[in-house]
Amino acid sequence: ALRTVALSAFGLSRHPITHQQWAAVARLKPQGSEPELNPAPSAAMAHGIWPCFAQPGSLPVDSVSWNDCQAWIRRLNRWLLGELGDSSPQLSLPSESCWEAACRAGASTPFHWGDTLDSSWANYDGSYVYGDGALGVFRQTPVAIGELGLVNPWGLAEMHGQLWEWCLDRWHPMPQGCPPDGRAWEDPDLNLQGNPKQDDRIARGGCWCSDPLQCRSASRLSLIHISEPTRPY
Repeated sequence: ALRTVALSAFGLSRHPITHQQWAAVARLKPQGSEPELNPAPSAAMAHGIWPCFAQPGSLPVDSVSWNDCQAWIRRLNRWLLGELGDSSPQLSLPSESCWEAACRAGASTPFHWGDTLDSSWANYDGSYVYGDGALGVFRQTPVAIGELGLVNPWGLAEMHGQLWEWCLDRWHPMPQGCPPDGRAWEDPDLNLQGNPKQDDRIARGGCWCSDPLQCRSASRLSLIHISEPTRPY
């Protein structure tokens, strides 16, 4: 079902956070009760000349939990505040509404470029098709950011496939009751009381091992916030 939200201006990074970017922030000294962060958490390692030598550290970081992402963002925000003072941006994971709006970039079709998916445009399991799409490549691993060379009309890359992307919201099976201003829906779903999924968080976008159905702009997934591997924004 369609839902309408009124969003204030917001920005997202063009590409996923890379191994190199994650490590740079994870190595900053934690303060107070902040947890230590693994600077190299990813299960996927670089293979081939381009990611190993021409663009080292350029794979998107994977195998980071929602909690890890929150700790990483807090550490980055503290560093930005120290470097830029009061003019520094304060970053966060996107709300689910902001993520979907950014992925669609004004389109109402299943994917920001139209009605189907092609493995030359996105990293997913090309053994499956959606609609009138053609069979394609199954790369079986994340690829270096920018390798596929495609961005949506808002300049954002790899919104379909590659790695699941954490959102700030708690899991609600029916998203129609989300905040109308696009804020994250952080209150637990009372209909899930007593169900461990009440503490799950939202992941969007599909990944390299997903079929194209899971990579649609509207596709939603609930993941355990403490352990599931996805990418941060």
